[in-house]
Amino acid sequence: MTLTPVAIYARFSSEKQNSRSADDQARRCRAFAKERGWTVVEVFSDEAISGRSLDRPAFQAMLAEARSGKRCRFRAVLVDDPSRLGRDLGITWRTI
Repeated sequence: MTLTPVAIYARFSSEKQNSRSADDQARRCRAFAKERGWTVVEVFSDEAISGRSLDRPAFQAMLAEARSGKRCRFRAVLVDDPSRLGRDLGITWRTI
């Protein structure tokens, strides 16, 4: 079996949400990866930042690494739910 390196992106949008939300998302993604024999190489997490904006530090760092070509450490990005990438369907599809 070939180990596939993956990254995780987690986000919660407001201070009104549980701050453990991003940790819970990452935990579920880690379990998903483990079931498939994938290796998690990075967890990108934005906390208390709306998904309506692309201006999220961890999100931008993840995209920058994905665009870096051969220097990118991961082959796929796992999210607990597509809405974690963006609240607007257009943002989500542009990211994918």
